[in-house]
Amino acid sequence: MNSLVSARVEKVQGRCLLRVTTAKPFMRFKWMQLDGPPRVALDLVGSWDVNAMTRDRGDGLCARELRLGRHPDRVRLVVELAGGSTVGPRTAVVEKLSPTELLVTLPHR
Repeated sequence: MNSLVSARVEKVQGRCLLRVTTAKPFMRFKWMQLDGPPRVALDLVGSWDVNAMTRDRGDGLCARELRLGRHPDRVRLVVELAGGSTVGPRTAVVEKLSPTELLVTLPHR
């Protein structure tokens, strides 16, 4: 079983980023961008222990809310977008920075 160490939304040089860190390396993830309300969902596949918060109101600039949901086969992180990104892509860009870290550049609105 893996653990989610942190999940946070931050604004860096006008871009809104979701940074996710895990305790152990993970192999599989999926993501999707949804409308109504605009949001990005990230699934970390496998068995997860979630000790982090399950809901955060967000900063109001990048994210209205960050939610975590535990499922039998994955943990899902959902960022409801606030529209505060001033530069960046129109769709989310997901990069695996290390075996334990993902960086999601949230879409510019």
